[in-house]
Amino acid sequence: MKSLTLPAAVLLALAAGGAQAATGGQISFTGHVMEDTCEVSVNGGGADASINLPSISTSDFDTVGSTAGEQRFTIALNGCTVGQTYKVDFASANVNPTTGNLAFNGEAMSMSGIELQIANEELEAIDLRTNANNVSKPMDEAGPLEFAYYARYVQTSELVSPGTADTALLYSIRYD
Repeated sequence: MKSLTLPAAVLLALAAGGAQAATGGQISFTGHVMEDTCEVSVNGGGADASINLPSISTSDFDTVGSTAGEQRFTIALNGCTVGQTYKVDFASANVNPTTGNLAFNGEAMSMSGIELQIANEELEAIDLRTNANNVSKPMDEAGPLEFAYYARYVQTSELVSPGTADTALLYSIRYD
């Protein structure tokens, strides 16, 4: 019995002797308290939506920069703080870094010379690289505050070939 107790006591003494203290450090916490969240709807539905573009012909395009197949859609805000200014910011991995339009993906890659352009309610093209020409609006009343946009095909090269249109766009609501 003594032989079992002595090795256990030696092990405990060695373990206690090996414990050392380290210097302390600092943990910083940051955060943000926000206003109540707005309710967002696309085309009167939920926050997510699918926009069906019209079928068009390659003959609808006549020169680089020409557009066709315009489809209106809206993003509406309800229950937002009155007095704040709101803006919709767009982002996508499909943004063409040269044109600022949305490139098509998947099977749509067989289509060439055509991209999807997003325009504001004044029909000015929004550069999706920077969100240039995207408007801000003040919330003057309890809502709804509506942002109108247009999705349309745009010719980006002299040669246009047909295919299926498929792409996606993320959006976020920013306020000042």
